[in-house]
Amino acid sequence: MKMTAIKTGKLFLLLFLISGLLFSCSRKEDMLIGTWERIGDDLKGMQITIKNDTKEYYGVIGYVTDSNKYCGFIMDDIKWKSIKYVNENRYMLEDLAKTITPSGEIVKIYYTHSFITLVNPNLINVRSEAKGPELETGSVWKKIN
Repeated sequence: MKMTAIKTGKLFLLLFLISGLLFSCSRKEDMLIGTWERIGDDLKGMQITIKNDTKEYYGVIGYVTDSNKYCGFIMDDIKWKSIKYVNENRYMLEDLAKTITPSGEIVKIYYTHSFITLVNPNLINVRSEAKGPELETGSVWKKIN
């Protein structure tokens, strides 16, 4: 009977260590995985799904409004790439930007070095480090899935 209790204790210890290992393998960026919708400005309604593969975390546009289309964004654009944890509630990323003419012609496609601030598990702010009138303000996103 004593031998069985020792074996059971060792089994529980082993399972505890394995589960700890599995949970410790999750990354800080995992908190961002899901679908986020832009809110509170003229480009509200765009939806981006943050995913990860073995190389990086990235965000793909899953829904665009007419305003988003006018700014040159289309479904399946990789809007956010190279998302990396910086510290407590901050992540860095490259954010897709497009320069368009008044008639809607895209003249420049580029990525800006930006930061995500996690306000809470369901709300983030994205702000570019770049300067310029179209980049001065950040954007707010709520998690919808």
